[in-house]
Amino acid sequence: MAVKDYVSLIKFQSYMKFLPVILTALLFADHYSFSLLKLLLALYISFTIFLYGGIYTINDIADIKSDRRHPLKRKRPLAAGKVTVKSALIFALVLIASGLVTGFILFPISVFYTYLAFLMLNLFYTFVAKRVPYLELVVNSVTFSLRPLLVLFAINYHSLPQLLLFAYFFASFGTVCVRKVVEKDVKGRETGSVSKSYSQASMLSIQLASFLVMLMLFAAEKPSLKILHLALLTYYVILVFGIYYSKFIRDYLRKELTK
Repeated sequence: MAVKDYVSLIKFQSYMKFLPVILTALLFADHYSFSLLKLLLALYISFTIFLYGGIYTINDIADIKSDRRHPLKRKRPLAAGKVTVKSALIFALVLIASGLVTGFILFPISVFYTYLAFLMLNLFYTFVAKRVPYLELVVNSVTFSLRPLLVLFAINYHSLPQLLLFAYFFASFGTVCVRKVVEKDVKGRETGSVSKSYSQASMLSIQLASFLVMLMLFAAEKPSLKILHLALLTYYVILVFGIYYSKFIRDYLRKELTK
């Protein structure tokens, strides 16, 4: 068992999911300083590496049988037998405990409670929701949309931008549907998953409905935050709807799914 196999379980390639945390901190922090940089670094290690590294490992343990039959996932450390289930479980528990302890010590108590919410939602997703069509989309979207809330708690932001957070949830909802559409282009990607339950028409319907809700939230938002809603709407038009009119975007996402 090589160290690189354990590192692979953490899935460092998922670092892109930390970008919303960084952007939220830059947009809502009272001022930029070295302290903010240290906070973001600590949050990355505590949340992304420790907490989510453990969550990803638990997910791989739960999926080991289906991964062994999957043409793309059977080379993962657990599925390939490079790491034993017992070792992976110990590794996951150590990571999750490290995340919870550091989250409790280093950040406001609201961050710790958000960590617990992430843990509970992901365990629910791993063992229940991911096998239920549409429920998996909702739970996945919630975990994405909690990230900006996490950093707002971490920086002790005085007033939560509730409408903007709701808009981010619906943007996440549309983005999750993008993955389901593109998965159908990747041979073997749907094996053993509920993705077969979805059609492109159903995903487009959800994306259009989400976009309409985002427009209503934009209309109801106070003027000072409308620019951020516009940024989300622009992202949605270019990247979420982009898979239907841009071959470049669809091909790029298809390649990402085969990594």
